[in-house]
Amino acid sequence: MPQSVLLVERMDLKETILERVNIAELIGQYVTLVRSGNNEFKACCPFHNEKTPSFNVVPAKRMYHCFGCKAGGNVIDFVMARENLEFYPAMEFLAGRYGIEIPQYNPGQKREKSAKQRMQELNQAAQKYYAGKLQSPDGELARSYLKKRGIDPEVAMQFELGYAPKEWSSLTDLLLAKNVKSSELDAISLARPRSQGGGYYDFFRHRLIFPIHDVMGRNVVGFGGRALSDEDNPKYLNTGATPLYEKSKVLYNLNRARSVARDEGIVVTEGYMDVIGLAQHGVANAVATCGTALTPEHVAQIRSYTERVYLAFDGDNAGRSAAWKAGKLFLGEGIDARVVVIPGGMDPDDFVRERGNAAWKGLLSESRGVVQFWLEHQLAAHPDADLPLRRAWIAELRPLYMGISDELLREDIRRQLADHLLLRPEIVSQLLSGNVQPRQAGRAIDKQRLAQDRYRKLQREERRKGLVNIRPGWTEDVEESEQLHRRALVEDARNRAAMQGSQPVEREVLRRLATDDEFRFIYLRIAQPEWFVNGLHREIYNALLLEQEKPDRVVHDDRWRRFFAELLSRPQEEEQESSADMLIRRHCNIFLERRVAELLREMKQEEQRGNHERVQQLTIELLDTKKQIRPVQGIGGMN
Repeated sequence: MPQSVLLVERMDLKETILERVNIAELIGQYVTLVRSGNNEFKACCPFHNEKTPSFNVVPAKRMYHCFGCKAGGNVIDFVMARENLEFYPAMEFLAGRYGIEIPQYNPGQKREKSAKQRMQELNQAAQKYYAGKLQSPDGELARSYLKKRGIDPEVAMQFELGYAPKEWSSLTDLLLAKNVKSSELDAISLARPRSQGGGYYDFFRHRLIFPIHDVMGRNVVGFGGRALSDEDNPKYLNTGATPLYEKSKVLYNLNRARSVARDEGIVVTEGYMDVIGLAQHGVANAVATCGTALTPEHVAQIRSYTERVYLAFDGDNAGRSAAWKAGKLFLGEGIDARVVVIPGGMDPDDFVRERGNAAWKGLLSESRGVVQFWLEHQLAAHPDADLPLRRAWIAELRPLYMGISDELLREDIRRQLADHLLLRPEIVSQLLSGNVQPRQAGRAIDKQRLAQDRYRKLQREERRKGLVNIRPGWTEDVEESEQLHRRALVEDARNRAAMQGSQPVEREVLRRLATDDEFRFIYLRIAQPEWFVNGLHREIYNALLLEQEKPDRVVHDDRWRRFFAELLSRPQEEEQESSADMLIRRHCNIFLERRVAELLREMKQEEQRGNHERVQQLTIELLDTKKQIRPVQGIGGMN
């Protein structure tokens, strides 16, 4: 398909989605929206931890913005962030949910398949092959294993489990016979080249197969395989990194767990069988990593669905260590994940199979916060911990504590430490903040300031002794340099002041241009791009000038949609109610005042050069410019 046609097609779909999807209705499916004004809504942000709502939705402009974490955009941006999707899959998600037809290029002509689509098709073919083998006589050993683990056939079908037979190349031979290239199978870890003799062999052999889906559950992105005999190593084998699958970014069963995460939270486990075993007993909100430790990317994915997280790792020492490492990642994101302490060294699957769903719920209710879990483990190992050891524990927690921005969570950690270590809260706070100083400690030496003092003292001594010309011109050069530096600072301060003074006016102008047809008609016929001090504002103005009839194209343009999401979400302020004439005059005045300052600076320079003719010309222009400035009550109370 020609790229230009594809681009137009995608833009048409984007505009249709923005027109048809009610942003408040969509976001209301994820968070509880509260009306906060004239058809505007607020909520606690779904993308970061907060207690006071700072997340705003403005249906009239089809935008959202969070004043806390600065997330913002339109419905497509929201779905991309919330569902962890790329741009086009996010549009497909919205089109499917709201019954929007995805346009086809030249009906009857098949769309060219991308490399990723081809990989998805091959994975789907492999999944069907493995599932069929599980139900065949070849899969008897795999079925027996599932029965031994208490997994019903219905649950096995729900998770699309399969079996990879013992033969060296059964899947490879099947797909090669259908004109699939061996290199394609190698690229997605379905086959590997033989080290001798040429040809390819199946990557998964004699293993129970766990298909791994994308977060939407539409496509198989990879596989996990469990060995069914002690001779086969490793015990678990996973798809290697592919364009579809990176184990550091994928969570097994998140495609199912996310639907209940808002109400029930998410249980993080260590393995596929933990997830399936829990599902067998009615626990639908479990996920697992795919042969790797939990990563920051995993934490970000989970956080986009819920902040109620349970870490249900194995009850042995390795499981406790993994829970602590994972818990620290969540704390860094402001989430105090709860650690589920499973007795007897059992894993979640063993526990729920032996004791049932009610006992599992009891474990969840008794779960501990991450720091509490760590402290209890330390105290159990060192029941008679002396003061130096307790101080060392606090020192170990200090970097973690200092990296947490949520003050309520920090307070909870301070309280837990004080309670468990039998220390006064103020001492704990000082130790965590690193503010406890040795009693006899002297003041730290500021080496830079000491050097500056010595330099000034040397200058004074040189002047007192009449040695200022010991290095001809050196002192004068320093003084001239300092004068130039001071002038540069003054000039920089003036420029910043001009920028800051124009900011509220320019932002209000852009707001009106985007929302007020009458103002836009008048303003675009009077103003000049030079009126804008801010480069971004000038760029947006030029775009609006080109799209006078369709300002929404600029508002939702990928380059500026976050700017407009924040701008249009701000509450109405008193100065924003000024008339169009007053606002235009104020903006023009700022430009003219800036021009006056430039003329004055140029006149001073020409006077120093003795160029009196140029000074006279600049004086005439200065007087003419000043005449154009008319007093008006402006934005922010400025006159």
